[in-house]
Amino acid sequence: MNNTTKLEYLDGRRFLISVLAGANEVFNRKDYLDKINYFPVPDGDTGTNISGTFQGIVERIGSWNIKKIGESISEVANISLETARGNSGVIFAQYFHALAKELKNEFKVSTEKFGLAVKNAINNVYSAISDPREGTILTVMREWADFVCEQSSRIKDFPTLLSRSLEIAKISLQSTRYKIEVLRKNNVVDSGALGFVLFIEGIVKFLKSGRISDLRKMKKGNLEVDIKSYENIDINSMNYRWCTECIISGENIDHELIKNKIREYGDSVVVAGSDDKVRVHIHTDNPAGVMYALKDFGEIVYQKADDMYMQYKVAHNPHPDVAIVTDSACDLPQKVIDKYMINTVSLKISFGNTTYIDKVTITPNIFYKMVDSAKDYPVTSQPAPGDFLNLFGFLLSHYKSIIGIFLPDKLSGTYQNAVKASQHYSDGRITIIDSGFATAAQGHLVKIASELAYAWEKHKEIIKEVKKSKSRTRLIVYVDTFKYLMRSGRVDPIRGIMAKILNVKPILSLNGDGSVSHIDKAFLRKTGLNKLIKHTIKLIKGKTIREITVIHADCIKLASFVRDRLIYHLKVTNIEILPATPALGAHAGRGAVGVAITWV
Repeated sequence: MNNTTKLEYLDGRRFLISVLAGANEVFNRKDYLDKINYFPVPDGDTGTNISGTFQGIVERIGSWNIKKIGESISEVANISLETARGNSGVIFAQYFHALAKELKNEFKVSTEKFGLAVKNAINNVYSAISDPREGTILTVMREWADFVCEQSSRIKDFPTLLSRSLEIAKISLQSTRYKIEVLRKNNVVDSGALGFVLFIEGIVKFLKSGRISDLRKMKKGNLEVDIKSYENIDINSMNYRWCTECIISGENIDHELIKNKIREYGDSVVVAGSDDKVRVHIHTDNPAGVMYALKDFGEIVYQKADDMYMQYKVAHNPHPDVAIVTDSACDLPQKVIDKYMINTVSLKISFGNTTYIDKVTITPNIFYKMVDSAKDYPVTSQPAPGDFLNLFGFLLSHYKSIIGIFLPDKLSGTYQNAVKASQHYSDGRITIIDSGFATAAQGHLVKIASELAYAWEKHKEIIKEVKKSKSRTRLIVYVDTFKYLMRSGRVDPIRGIMAKILNVKPILSLNGDGSVSHIDKAFLRKTGLNKLIKHTIKLIKGKTIREITVIHADCIKLASFVRDRLIYHLKVTNIEILPATPALGAHAGRGAVGVAITWV
């Protein structure tokens, strides 16, 4: 195509090539888009998000020779819904979905039909956002679409129409500099709006003078997009901690009802997609509450939650040379996690086909609500090697080394996946430790390592002290019923049935090598709790307590009883009570109470 070619219609192949050309222009300016990103959250990632959205489209298009424009737009729309990243990426995805709805039965379209479609599509985009703000990408999209629609009956040539519409989009873009206070203060245009203008500009450039061969090279090349990072965010302007997204699959999904349902949980709400598949984006402090509110709208087939607050702290706050990393089976108070910037790789918990992120998109209280009504008993799984690689790569750009303390190899594949990921770094900067424990006992080791790191102890000295503390730590757990151990597959069914009939309540011990031993049993709850207390007192007799924590599985009253009795007998001033990770609750079940002890 060149500037002498008149183009009176747009078919499927031409549309896909146009998307490729527009994406190329966005890729070229990604870093600048990140640099001027101040709204809605100044997290420096708009260019990365839009580029990531388009990269997914470019990589996953099945065929670049789809003839029908309705089919090609639907292909782009469906892919973009799955690859969309961040607020701007989801808005682009919704725009493609709206266009697909307008043109779904078309083989090719004239400028006039295209103009009407883009005009109607922008109304759909506005309705997808809970609080649409003028002076953003929405304004530029709308004013661009208005011009295209108005001029489409007079200008029958696509290159001419889009070239003139680009000038309107640029004028609209400049106006965003003055419509939102933070943009006016920093004298920049809206980053998402510029992303849209660049997309149109890339199309216009190609229509005027581009060659298809150039785009093919770009399509097959390395379109490197940075891993999303919130390290550039202005923490003072951040209203919520978690950037949370999910994809819901179902039938007749009510977009408006979803927006109303989750509006109370945060801001930057966007609901994009079709009647049978939607992508939801929100900034929130309660990702688990959001997912629980959404579960009845359909099957949640994808979840993501990025901790913007922690990434900012790692990048900007003073910290030691050694980063401490653990998994979500480690139970610690949130104040300790934040104080020492302890980064966590989450296990997964699956109810049927929906997989939740442990302690992020599912919390202990919600877990037990769902267990009561679930058709299938939840299944836990370890984090993927890629989860470790992403976190390790980010941390090594800010720390000299990493110590990871994870679930024992005997209990989970988490440890082995962490080891595999660490082997990608051959410089010895990452050490992986098998904690031998779970929940609060694992937490004790992580806390000790963190305290030593903040005391500026060297990497090797921290490892040495953690291993010594591991030999001086135990976890004793009272299990209220065999029912959950049976359902999770951790106990032989015949043995479990007999124990259930006899109402046996086992007392178990984790011993530091990942093994579990049966140290006692009871037939009454009160007797079982008293035996838990007795074994704890016996274990700690003659020793100086370094850390002690009581954990519970949805039974705070039982945990408080144990805590109060231990305070009385051990003459300590306070003992922390923590809800046990759902990953443990899936096996030990409701009513379990444990005591983690570490001594000097």
